[in-house]
Amino acid sequence: MVRVAIDGSCWANKRGYGRYMREVLTELWRIDRDNEYVMITDSQSVQAAEFPEDIPKRIAELGQSPVEGASAGSRRRVGDMLALGKAARAEPCDVFFFSSVFSYFPYFGRGRVVLVIHDAIAERHPREVFPDFRSRMFWNIKTRLAIHEADQLVTVSDYSRREIADVFRMSEDSISVVSESASPIFARAFGQPLSGNARDSIGLGDGETYFIYVGGFAPHKNLDRLIRAYGRLCEAHPEEAPALVMVGEIDKQTCMSNIKDLHGLIDQLGLSRRVHFPGFVSDEALAPLYANAVGLLLPSLREGFGLPAVEAAAAGTPVIATRNSPLPEVLDGGGIFVEPTRDGDLADALKVFATQSAERDKMARVAHDRATALSWTDSARALKRCFEETAAAS
Repeated sequence: MVRVAIDGSCWANKRGYGRYMREVLTELWRIDRDNEYVMITDSQSVQAAEFPEDIPKRIAELGQSPVEGASAGSRRRVGDMLALGKAARAEPCDVFFFSSVFSYFPYFGRGRVVLVIHDAIAERHPREVFPDFRSRMFWNIKTRLAIHEADQLVTVSDYSRREIADVFRMSEDSISVVSESASPIFARAFGQPLSGNARDSIGLGDGETYFIYVGGFAPHKNLDRLIRAYGRLCEAHPEEAPALVMVGEIDKQTCMSNIKDLHGLIDQLGLSRRVHFPGFVSDEALAPLYANAVGLLLPSLREGFGLPAVEAAAAGTPVIATRNSPLPEVLDGGGIFVEPTRDGDLADALKVFATQSAERDKMARVAHDRATALSWTDSARALKRCFEETAAAS
């Protein structure tokens, strides 16, 4: 039996870090009858999220939640990080698990450390990720310290493994992959209509078609270029151009945000009636939104995995997504994959989805088949194996 202690700091995170942690660990705890788990968390996170009741917890008292402290425009308090480290060291374990370097704190305990690094976006695009040099410096220090302390590194795709190995000058063989997939709720939405109430809440007209974007509003998401390409589509094909629904937390960004600039650009291009910002949307409401979209748009400068694209694909929606990601391989044939800095590529892809319904429907079928072939159960088994092999190597 392996006893695993887990940093619970990301559980309440509404972005991809939190999604990954909740999905893979919930499935792991469902299938694993061999090992023992305990969560190291804090009272603020417990209040902000629904933690599993049957997993033992050691709760540290902090001055602020780790999600808030690690967000853009803020920084984590040294005392809070020390308190988490103290609570973690007090819990005997064979393996200590950080589900993201985002929430890492110095552990220095007896357990061997398994650390997830989701991507190398911060290292590849620092100007689009960090608001200032100080933030970038602290991130680099934290990441280097985390890698130094880790006994086993994990990432979410072969693409990210290559990126991380290149950036940090290490062997790809030293990094394990525990992939992502779509929650079953999205596949169940396949063919489900969007209710009139849902349309009204977003501002969509009856029967109005739409593109959908889901994620944050950080500069590396390349949304200014997306909006310009969308404006070109609306100008050239005003009757056929779908609306644009941009889903994501607006007020509480965990990464640097350029939402104000995006609103200014939308106003400048005269698109304010076509672009809708519903804010954060629950999975129950998001699933039919995915299923009825013309396409999911994810033109980021880089993605470690691109989970919204896979979720939309599971619901039966094809994607227009960045080539700088695993998506051209994961969803091969299920969308159009563009060079994110080529404005023409993105505009051309939007035109295909808006005007060529037969081609779009063909990609939708492939996207659904490829996305539903992925499984959080497979990911959980891979993580279980990683914990057991890391413990055995001690």
